[in-house]
Amino acid sequence: MFVYREGKQEPPAFFVPYHKMNANAGYLSHYGNFMYLRFIRDNPKSTPAEKRQAIREIAICERKLNWWLRHPNLEPAVISAGKARLHNLWRNRG
Repeated sequence: MFVYREGKQEPPAFFVPYHKMNANAGYLSHYGNFMYLRFIRDNPKSTPAEKRQAIREIAICERKLNWWLRHPNLEPAVISAGKARLHNLWRNRG
């Protein structure tokens, strides 16, 4: 397991009402995980088992990203800037 496990739900440390959730931070957190999982999947040094695990977790991550995209507090401009920042960080690695 890299980031996600199918069917696992962790109880939150505290409950935040849906309308007060920070959708931008939630989305960008999962998008960062998505970038990491894609790196593992596409890295020639990753083992076949690591690639299979990354592919399974990417499916979970995409579901979470889609959930955040439907949140009413999501701000497209903030998401766009955050994604650009994450792409830049990954581009400058290695």
